[in-house]
Amino acid sequence: VLCKHHAHHMGASQSRRRTSGSLDVRRSTSAQVSEERTGPTPSLGSRAFLGAQVRFHTLHGKNIELSEDDRYAVRSRSFKHGLLFSNRPLRPCELFEIEIVELERVWAGSVRLGLTTLEPGILQPLPPYAIPNLTQQPGCYVLAGSAMHGVAMAPNPEMAWGNEGYSLNLDDTAVVNEECRIGVVYDVGGRMFYTLNGQIQGEAQEGLPIEKDIYGIVDVYGQTKAIRLVDMKMPSLQEWCRLALLRFVDQTDVVKLPLPVRLKKYLRYEESW
Repeated sequence: VLCKHHAHHMGASQSRRRTSGSLDVRRSTSAQVSEERTGPTPSLGSRAFLGAQVRFHTLHGKNIELSEDDRYAVRSRSFKHGLLFSNRPLRPCELFEIEIVELERVWAGSVRLGLTTLEPGILQPLPPYAIPNLTQQPGCYVLAGSAMHGVAMAPNPEMAWGNEGYSLNLDDTAVVNEECRIGVVYDVGGRMFYTLNGQIQGEAQEGLPIEKDIYGIVDVYGQTKAIRLVDMKMPSLQEWCRLALLRFVDQTDVVKLPLPVRLKKYLRYEESW
C-alpha cells in the first residue's frame, strides 16, 4: 500500500468545490511538531528532513516580499520576478499547497506551480520566470494553464511534457480565484498529482526522480499577486489506494469488480468516502 507509513497523519476535511476526487488531510499535531524539531527525520535513503512545517525559501524573486513567518508572499510590482521555493525538500505524499489571496487582473496568465530537483540555494541570480527559464533545465516540472512544462522524464516517453490538456487549468479564473487552494504532491512511485481545494485532479506525470531532493516551486505570475502557504498536509490512505488500483483497472471497468456498491462509486469518483 502506497505511503502506509504516513497513515497516522491522516484525518478528514471537506472540500469547498466539486472536482474529481477527495483528499482527506489534517494539520500536524504539536507532538509531531516537537518530535520533528528535535532532530532529523529520515525519509528516502539517507536523506533527512528538518522542520515541522514547510515555509517559503528566503531566496526568492526580486519582486517578492515575504511575511507571516515566510508563509505569505506578495509580488510588489510588475508581473514577473515572482519565483518561490519550499525551504526544504518535500517528503513523498507531502502536499505542497498554496491559497490564492489576491489577484491583479490587469495582467494575463496566472500562478505556475510544480516540483523541482534544482537546489534553490544555488540558483543565483534567479531568473524572471519559471517558464521557460527553469523548465528548460532537467529536473523542473511546472504546470502553467493546463499545460505541463519541463524536460521529458523516463520511464514513460508517451507522457511528454508540454502537451496541452491537464484536467486543472490554472489560468481559468472562474476556478482558480481568491481563497482557492491549489497544491502539488508526488508519491513513492514517482507520480506527480495536482489538487484543487483538496481534490486530487488526477496524475499529471510519472517518472519523477525520487532518489533526489524534490522542492516545491511557485511562480507568482501575471494576475496572481499574493499567495499564502497552507500548513503541511498528507493525502488520505484511501485516496492513494484508489489511485493505485486505478493504475491497473480502467475506471469504466470498476463496475465489474466484486466490491460493495459504495466502494465502486468511490473508485469512480461518484461518492466521497
